[in-house]
Amino acid sequence: AMVVAGLLLAGFVYHAVFFALAVSTPGMRYAGIALSTFEDDSPTRAQLRRRLGAMTLSLLPMGLGFAWSLFDDDHLSWHDRISQTYLRKR
Repeated sequence: AMVVAGLLLAGFVYHAVFFALAVSTPGMRYAGIALSTFEDDSPTRAQLRRRLGAMTLSLLPMGLGFAWSLFDDDHLSWHDRISQTYLRKR
């Protein structure tokens, strides 16, 4: 349980640091994906913070918020809907 909690905390800190410094993480840049708003703009810092909080909310009920994207018509998860952002190819 401590290892899982540590990994989740490390993932949270990783995203928090890179969303505070830039709009994407190094992995997102390497994969050629970027965050975009539903209006096809770059997300604001407030939207990035909302996305980070919503990612935590999506993960809490045993990852149900992430699994939701399998059944969603647009393949968006809870944190995508809450923050009104999504991942797109650059």
